[in-house]
Amino acid sequence: MALICRLTLVALCVAVVSMVGCSGTSKREQSDSLLMLGMSHLMANNNQKAFVSFHEALALDADNKEVHMALGTVHLRLEEYARAEEYFQSAARIDPEYSEAYNNICMSKSMRKQYQEAIEYCNKALANPLYPTPEKAYYNLGRIYMTLGKYQEAASAFNNSIKRAPNFIRGYYELALAYNAMKDYGRAAEMMGVAIGLDPNFKGDRLKAEARFRELRPTARHPEEFNQMIEILHY
Repeated sequence: MALICRLTLVALCVAVVSMVGCSGTSKREQSDSLLMLGMSHLMANNNQKAFVSFHEALALDADNKEVHMALGTVHLRLEEYARAEEYFQSAARIDPEYSEAYNNICMSKSMRKQYQEAIEYCNKALANPLYPTPEKAYYNLGRIYMTLGKYQEAASAFNNSIKRAPNFIRGYYELALAYNAMKDYGRAAEMMGVAIGLDPNFKGDRLKAEARFRELRPTARHPEEFNQMIEILHY
């Protein structure tokens, strides 16, 4: 399962987007409108149109941290990790308390297999007591520890993710995998049961979940994890 990158999910509204270029609106308002337009392109998987809108937004307001984050997200999608990190770092310079920027750098560093630096940035995100979504950084931290074979540390990170957000489904799935790797099969099965119970795709239906995992396995980035999930379901 992939690490979590923060996409700026903005409510999209034609009336707001049409403000771009209109008289009476500030450069920040126009920049925010272009940001929203770019997000609509990003959610439609049109990276190039998103890229153009974000650069237009940046030209209007170079201190808009959300635009820097959005541009970093486009480069991350394109696997241009160094460039993505430059934009995330810019967002953090604008707002040193912007934990999501550090979380995104953590994810990018992990994709580059720079694991120690990734851990440092995840912890930097978590050092902010006002971070509104710490479960994402804990999740990313757990994924890194799983990759490094540090299953106890991974389980601790995933446990922290669900403590902060008890309905964070992905945290339960990953915690099940961590317990499974530690041969703690009882707790692995328990966490898998909680995840499937919370998952709106399954609503507790284990047979449906197993069928879906088998379907996803051949094209998954980490098919072995779906194999483990299927095994856990049989406990």
